[in-house]
Amino acid sequence: MKISPKLAALNFKRFQEFKETFDLTTAKQALLAFKGDVYRGITAETYSKTDFDFAQGHLRIISGLYGICRRFHH
Repeated sequence: MKISPKLAALNFKRFQEFKETFDLTTAKQALLAFKGDVYRGITAETYSKTDFDFAQGHLRIISGLYGICRRFHH
């Protein structure tokens, strides 16, 4: 994939810790769960209800693991 060793190690660790079983105690909304360089400009912690409603209808996050996610992936 031609990614840095640091990013490769981070993603390897994430995949090792991945649990297929859905668990409400560890589940997060896609918009709040995705972090990293490309998501740095998304300041979801400052969103109003109106902002979250707009994001639900318009924002899509592409994940190699989950596919295309809406804000509340369900």
